[in-house]
Amino acid sequence: MTIKEWLEALATSDISEEEDSTMMANLLHRVGFPSSVVVAGIVYLEGKGTLEAPPVSIHSVAKTLLKA
Repeated sequence: MTIKEWLEALATSDISEEEDSTMMANLLHRVGFPSSVVVAGIVYLEGKGTLEAPPVSIHSVAKTLLKA
């Protein structure tokens, strides 16, 4: 499965696994979010939730990455 296929599957799903969290964190680190943390399907782009970067679901991040 390619990264695009994985993102598409994640974007159209409402469940995720621990492996998805690990893969998303690794992908985000490579594309410019070195402090990002993914815990239980919640993505903290800045390593913690802030007003500028609140926590978001792993599924919405997958959708955003596919659009980019």
